[in-house]
Amino acid sequence: MSRDAAQIGGLGGFELNDEAGNPRKRRVIRAIKWTTTGFALICLLNLAYLPGPDFLFETGWAIWLIALFLATLSVLLLLPGIAMLLADLVFRKRISRACLFLIFIPVFLFLTVFLSHAVFERAAIRYTIHESTTLIEAIEKFKSEVGTYPDSLTELTHQYIETIPTPIAIGIKTFVYIRTDSTYEVRFAIGYTDFLTSDVTYDPATYHATKKRPGWFSYNLPRGWEVFGRNT
Repeated sequence: MSRDAAQIGGLGGFELNDEAGNPRKRRVIRAIKWTTTGFALICLLNLAYLPGPDFLFETGWAIWLIALFLATLSVLLLLPGIAMLLADLVFRKRISRACLFLIFIPVFLFLTVFLSHAVFERAAIRYTIHESTTLIEAIEKFKSEVGTYPDSLTELTHQYIETIPTPIAIGIKTFVYIRTDSTYEVRFAIGYTDFLTSDVTYDPATYHATKKRPGWFSYNLPRGWEVFGRNT
């Protein structure tokens, strides 16, 4: 091999080794991979709240229930993890990987399941409420022209609204219209079992009297909308 060829080969090898062996680049690539994987996992766990086809309804809620079960079960790992952490600090003066694993898994599942669920659920509720705007406007227009609220949503089609809107969230099936003597309700259910399902309801009678729920996790919905848990 000639000297020039050796220099070229050495230079090329140096560039490749520099890219593969640069600690900063490795950390950046690893951070990107972990971030992408974590975001994809969070989206998968909250599939029921994402836009998608109706046939994924059962799948979306099944994934969420499994994740909820695993997150609850993982709390049992905290006790041995904390005990091992204290033992490592007292006797070994350093924390073992097994200890970090036992503590990291419950914390990670709690953050990804419960906190992300709160964010995705509220986003799905607010967007579904936005989707119902045209439906509520059609109902009110019917009332102003006819004098009474429609008996069913089919009376609105073609003249007041082209088609009855359908929620795009995978875990929300349809809007339900309930007429009473002098008012009506538009509602949709979000959840799979009655214990974990909430009914999000619009009532024009409470439009001017909706109470805001204080707190960081409050729904803070538009006026007239309320959330009612079926297990309460």
